[in-house]
Amino acid sequence: LTLNWLGGFLRLAHGITAWKSYDGVNKWALRAAPSSGNLQTTEAFLVLPPGLLPASSATVSHLNVQRHALEVLGPTLPDLAPPGGFLVVLATVCTREAWKYGMRALRSCHLNLGHAAAAFQAAAAARGLTAQVSTALSGAELLDLLLPLPRGPTEDLPVAVLEVT
Repeated sequence: LTLNWLGGFLRLAHGITAWKSYDGVNKWALRAAPSSGNLQTTEAFLVLPPGLLPASSATVSHLNVQRHALEVLGPTLPDLAPPGGFLVVLATVCTREAWKYGMRALRSCHLNLGHAAAAFQAAAAARGLTAQVSTALSGAELLDLLLPLPRGPTEDLPVAVLEVT
């Protein structure tokens, strides 16, 4: 597992795949996983093993899709990532969807989350690995894992964990 390998994996799974424009000036991005209304309600966080990033400890990082960059949020427990692999934590931001879809927003967010999970599974398979949904963590443990996430009015709600091995 190298940073170069991880970058390619993340582009396949959750990255920008094309830019669209109707007038040559205004543009928007399309991603690997479809999103209802292209509102992109799914955020990805990675729990990486010690030594992969310049930090010597295990880290929790947020994937900034626009910059194709990992934003290190802080250290985490070293034994959270599976041996020889890492965790992908998918979170949903329903406020991005609620203004448009109202009461249907939660359903759309779950649909988007399923598309994202499938895209991560397909990217893992293309890279010779597997990505399986983990049930080892409870909701409370998942929230503890994601701290020190900045919490605000559009709080990310962690929903699924994938073990990539």
